[in-house]
Formats: sequence, structure tokens, C-alpha cells
Amino acid sequence: MHVSEVVGYLFHVGVDLLASSLDKATNVILVQLGDSASGTPDSDAAELFAGQAGFMSRPAAPTQGGASCQGIAIKRNDRDIVIATRDVRCSEIWGQLKAGESCMHACSGQARVFCKANGSVVQYTTSDNTASGQSVSTYVGPDKVQFVAFGCSFTMDATGITLTAGTSSLTLGKNGKAMLAATQAEVNGSVAGISGTIQTVVGPNAVPSVGPGPSSALHGLTGTAAVPSSNVLIGS
Repeated sequence: MHVSEVVGYLFHVGVDLLASSLDKATNVILVQLGDSASGTPDSDAAELFAGQAGFMSRPAAPTQGGASCQGIAIKRNDRDIVIATRDVRCSEIWGQLKAGESCMHACSGQARVFCKANGSVVQYTTSDNTASGQSVSTYVGPDKVQFVAFGCSFTMDATGITLTAGTSSLTLGKNGKAMLAATQAEVNGSVAGISGTIQTVVGPNAVPSVGPGPSSALHGLTGTAAVPSSNVLIGS
């Protein structure tokens, strides 16, 4: 008997996985094998052995009249055993992998995790779980940690931390500098204070002063204990 005949007798190679379910007693994943194009089943309740210990996925439903998740199954008298699976409908997700990189992804939807050659780990999905949706991602790597979602971001690297929300941003530098950029900025609270070692001018019409004056901010406790600042000025 030729080797190919032996393989064909013992294995289903590239068989379509038509449906899946969980065994009510053991929760083992069971799959129906057959031809997804015609919807014709060949065997039922094949046990899914594909995957390593600690990692398991349930096949996505087939595309009606089209492609499906495929498997390699060992033929048995009672229940076949599926020992490997693939779903080429998801090929766009891993299509940009470089040598040595890995990807874990859902076969339905946009969720995925990449382990990249540069040492980073990337989690990615989209705002509406479609390929055209807005990116939602986390990046953890040797160079930075970054979260991006819904027009906002958080980035932490060797220089400090940057927060963005639309056109607004806040940067906290490790060098002691902080910068707030926005079309409008407000500070509200029962006590609000700004202090520095050099004269600070707030507003386009602020009048510099060497001592407390009518344009100075109050600091300290509220009420009669409030003291005019000698180095913080508020413009009108």
C-alpha cells in the first residue's frame, strides 16, 4: 500500500469543521467534520485535541457555502480526534508577522495579541470590533508603554509621561518640567495655588510686579489668612 493511501486511510487532512459544541459532562470541545461548501457532514462529535495544555480555542462557525476552519483528524471507529486546526479566513491578522514573531487571536472579531521581534507585546482590537473600526491598543516594550483608545492616549517612556485627549495634552517630564496644552484650561477647588521660584505671569494682560498687588494670586488658607503671592500674577 502506498504511503499516501495509508495517510488517507488514517487521517482526514484539511477537513472542514462545520460546527462545535461542549460535551455536557466534561466540557470537552466536540466538532462536526465535513464539507463546508456543500454543508455535508462526514462525522459528528470528533474530540478537539488541537492546542497545547493551558491554551484552547473553539472554532468559528463556517461561512455559509464557503470557507471554514480546517483540521487534521485521526480516524477512529467511535469518535475521530482533531489534532490540528487552522482558519485562513484570519490570515490578514497575522499577515504582517516577521520571522520569530508570534500572534494569538480570536477567529471571530478583531481581538489579537502580538509578541514582536523588538521585545514588545501588543494587544489590539477596534472600537466596534470590525476591521474598519478605530484602533484600541496597548503596547508594552523596551522603549515605552502606551495605551491608545477613542482619540486618547497614555505614553510613558524614559523622558516621562504624556497624556492626550483630542487636542489637549499634559506632559510630565522626569526633568521636573510639566506642560499643559489645551484650547481652554480651568482649575477649580476650595483651595487653588500656583507657586514657583521665579515670577510667573498668567494671562495676556498680566502686570509684572515685584511684590504683592491687585494682580497677585492668593495662596494659603481661604478667608483672612489668604496671602497675596509675590511671584504669581493673574491677568485680566
